[in-house]
Amino acid sequence: MKFESDGYQYEVAANGVIHQRNPKPFVYDPEYSAIYDTEAYRRSSDMLQYSRLTFASACHGRPIRSLIDVGFGNGAFLNTAKQMVESATGMDVTGVLVPDGCFQTERFFPVDCVTFFDVLEHIHDLHFVRYIPAETVIITLPYCHFHSKDAGKEWFDTWHHKKPNEHVHFFDLTSLTRFMHENDWDFVATSNMEDFVRKPRDHRQNILAAGFKKRN
Repeated sequence: MKFESDGYQYEVAANGVIHQRNPKPFVYDPEYSAIYDTEAYRRSSDMLQYSRLTFASACHGRPIRSLIDVGFGNGAFLNTAKQMVESATGMDVTGVLVPDGCFQTERFFPVDCVTFFDVLEHIHDLHFVRYIPAETVIITLPYCHFHSKDAGKEWFDTWHHKKPNEHVHFFDLTSLTRFMHENDWDFVATSNMEDFVRKPRDHRQNILAAGFKKRN
């Protein structure tokens, strides 16, 4: 299924994931990361990062000894993770440095857990997901209600998370689970924990959090 929204072209894959067709490059730089340094964001950030770490540990099933946080932004989650995780590593394209006490990398290496907090929806080519060398993957991203009976394209047209060329993939729990299963990851748990901090604008869930374990 293909459709147009505000002049941009989208396609619904067989697994239910919605992809923007032919997205243009988007610039991620230190200025982009700085949007998370606002006073309003910092006030709620600590609660958010501890919630993320708690959810990741629960999905992993035991204390996390090593992790890679992909797209670490201003380093808020790494600052929290390093208090309890022996090896906290960050990967990002903005050029921002990781916080003191953390490591930085440009490629994956074996770890207990890899986290994608508001990141997966930005990456054009997602084929790498199959080859992540970790036991557990944690993902948070905007919850797309396109497939809900009372939503559809009309809802999508005005959705504040649509952000053409910045957000190029859109998931709900079913499509994310199917996508991950196709790439050898099994669903473990989901949560709406982030909505306690990042409040929904209506009755619908705003942010989807989900954990997955590597098959075999």
